[in-house]
Amino acid sequence: MPAPSSAAAPWYSFQAGPAHIAILSTEHDLSAASPQAAWLAADLAAASSVWTIVGAHRFFYIDSSTEGRDAAAGAELLAALEPIFVANGVDLVIAGHHHSYQRTCRVVAGACDDAGPMHVVAGNAGAGLSGVSASRPAIFRAVILEHGFLKLSANETHLLGSARRSMDGTEMDAFALAARERRSAC
Repeated sequence: MPAPSSAAAPWYSFQAGPAHIAILSTEHDLSAASPQAAWLAADLAAASSVWTIVGAHRFFYIDSSTEGRDAAAGAELLAALEPIFVANGVDLVIAGHHHSYQRTCRVVAGACDDAGPMHVVAGNAGAGLSGVSASRPAIFRAVILEHGFLKLSANETHLLGSARRSMDGTEMDAFALAARERRSAC
């Protein structure tokens, strides 16, 4: 992990072109009062990039045929971090854990809302695929059970995503986010 991360605090951020990317450890405490949540809020508040992306292993929103510990963990993560995402204009949250590809609209509190980030689960790179529900929640724009990978590109005006099949590289899903006006720092 990049410095100053450590085994005790394995979260960090970096710049990639016009994007500020914060990487979380969903295997460590992420409650609202945790050191990691405090770090995230400060890190995102200080970011001044066109795009703000958060990466994590565990998902925040999911369409799954199995409930239980994973869904509860996602709900806890949402309760602690979604206010931080919204307050700091996070554009995209990328997670895994569930072996599928899923994409939401920009979402806040379980409803489509342009104030929130889009969530992508890109957990379909290997292993067996997970199950999804028979009735898809309205926030989901794509739920795909095929092995694949996600490609991202960004410039000053657009963040583009392309979910591709592992077998032949053809596109399964695509999205484009337009840059939002950023708050100026006081």
